[in-house]
Amino acid sequence: MKPDRQDEIIRILKDKKISNVSELCSLMYASPATIRRDIRDLKEKGVVRSSYGVVSLIEKNNETLFDDRKTRLENEKDAIARIAIDFVKDDHFIFMDSSTTALALGVKLGSFKNIQILTNGLETLRSLHKIIHNPLYSTGGKINFSTTSMVGNAAINQIKNYFGDIFFSSCRGITHFGSCEASQDEAQIKKTLSERSAKTILLVDDSKFDQTYSHISLTFDMVDVMITNKPVPPDLAASIKEINPRIIMLHP
Repeated sequence: MKPDRQDEIIRILKDKKISNVSELCSLMYASPATIRRDIRDLKEKGVVRSSYGVVSLIEKNNETLFDDRKTRLENEKDAIARIAIDFVKDDHFIFMDSSTTALALGVKLGSFKNIQILTNGLETLRSLHKIIHNPLYSTGGKINFSTTSMVGNAAINQIKNYFGDIFFSSCRGITHFGSCEASQDEAQIKKTLSERSAKTILLVDDSKFDQTYSHISLTFDMVDVMITNKPVPPDLAASIKEINPRIIMLHP
């Protein structure tokens, strides 16, 4: 019966903290369609959160700004992720920032062989550890609880111990000067991750266009590919191309 099944989903999530449709189907001997309906019902009741296939209980007294960002523009972020995944190869060492846009890509990487991921995102690590059956690395560092990211000198020094094949980053805003952040700590982490990676790919939904914040994280000469869900406005695109004629700009 549906109530019993939904109670069982809640029990599993209390025990495991996080799960996904495939795992719940296996544990409960139910079809994906049935589990998705139950998750949708529980989400409408405010009992669980579900994003990019990852399901967890909502803890009413422990909400964070990360959760607000994760549920905004899900379709747009998914469209960006479906393009970005074409740049991932088996055996890649991947850097990811703590953004929800990068996470939308991260949850799609379970089928790749021998990939390794380094991230400064606490929620990114929590979401990926049941999906990515390969090494996950944390930058460590000072925790920014509002963004669930790890920042500061300890994180920067840890990043410098690695060299990545590819870095996937998002941002708070895109201006004619580059991508930008509200926090200097966040900007410096992204700059360091880019400097230690062979290729940098910027993932940007259209709500970030012409949004200005105080700290530049990536200048456009640091970016190899920029993936958006809509075309970049012509004046902004012209500025980007003037700074970096070789940059590739992609959208669905």
